[in-house]
Amino acid sequence: MSSAMLYPVILVFEVLLTFLLWVLFWALTAICNSFIKNDTGFRLAASLIGLGIAAVLCWAFGEDVGYSLEDMIFNIAIANCLGIFAGCWYFNIGRKVKSTDPLMINTNSYEQATE
Repeated sequence: MSSAMLYPVILVFEVLLTFLLWVLFWALTAICNSFIKNDTGFRLAASLIGLGIAAVLCWAFGEDVGYSLEDMIFNIAIANCLGIFAGCWYFNIGRKVKSTDPLMINTNSYEQATE
């Protein structure tokens, strides 16, 4: 099968796999969020969960014991792992954002604001 014909299959597989991985990741981090109150500890736990999910994926779908960058499934797992790991430290995950500004509705029209 040519690589051009294989690409749609890879794309569908990746979308399904990514969706399932994110649901699993969300469920496990929601459990951790209930008993880890420290933000750095929670981010570390979420990162380790992401690494664990990717490691299990490599183990389950890897072609043989010697994983390499030439293995397509291994590359997909590494990409998911890096995305999850980086997202755990970049985004505000699992915590409610505390707003310090009161909610205000602007009732001025454009003409009133520019006078």
